[in-house]
Amino acid sequence: MTNNILLINPWVHDFTAYNLWSKPLGLLYIASTLQHYGYDVSLIDCLHNYGHSLKQRSYGTGHFYSQEIEKPSIFKDIPRLFRRYGMSPEDFQNRLKTIPEPLLVCITSHMTYWYPGVFETIKVVKMAFPSVPIVLGGIYASLCHEHAKNNSGADYVIKGTGEFEVLKLADSLSGKKCDYACGQLHTWIEEEIVPAYELYTGLSSVSILTSRGCPFRCTYCASFLLESKFTLRKPEKVVAEIERYVTAYGIKDIAFYDDSLLVDSKRHIIPILELLIKKRLQVRYHTPNGLHPKYIDALL
Repeated sequence: MTNNILLINPWVHDFTAYNLWSKPLGLLYIASTLQHYGYDVSLIDCLHNYGHSLKQRSYGTGHFYSQEIEKPSIFKDIPRLFRRYGMSPEDFQNRLKTIPEPLLVCITSHMTYWYPGVFETIKVVKMAFPSVPIVLGGIYASLCHEHAKNNSGADYVIKGTGEFEVLKLADSLSGKKCDYACGQLHTWIEEEIVPAYELYTGLSSVSILTSRGCPFRCTYCASFLLESKFTLRKPEKVVAEIERYVTAYGIKDIAFYDDSLLVDSKRHIIPILELLIKKRLQVRYHTPNGLHPKYIDALL
């Protein structure tokens, strides 16, 4: 039986989409977990340009490749073009043809209203690998769980963080018995895991997390529904990860995607920044996910 698992970051259907250093971090953490426990992993990121020449803006942001598609009927009166963002369907199908039939296909999801792009991705994958089970996770799958189970076409739909659940599912399908204890796995996820960026070619930027979850329960935010526990990574681990991206991949732009980057700053982000200053890395740092204004201190 094959040991390969295919991971896919799906298309986006929307009126507009723009690349602010975004990467499918949850999917890349799952990739690292599967590799750590002996699985071979392939990645197709529909939003990655794979060497195509697209207009780039300052500091590594830029446009996604896109094609106009038919507008959903609910939007028929909106006088704007509707587009599929990401590689062309032909390119996607050709990439699927290069991959031997996998044990499992894992597809992530992002904004809840982007689910039509997820559905189209699943449909194409089902045509390429009709007998291979598909597991869907991510934001949409977690927040709209029943909708995803009933409408997506995925064989399995996972809520919340997916590393442990996908590993258990892979073991069940393969009959493999990974040598891990639940506590050891969670410790590794909290302290050692880094995204599997080695699965990409031609990276110019990366996104990272220095923490997981959020200690707050704001009524307008779903962060705590996606990650129930707030954990801070060790500053030296964060800095080692950043240094690796700069030295091994030549990365020039790094985006912090934490939900609570400045919380407990004296124990967390300040030590991280102090260590980065000492490293004198030639890199730019960005915070597209926002910051809590009340934690911003005066410059001393």
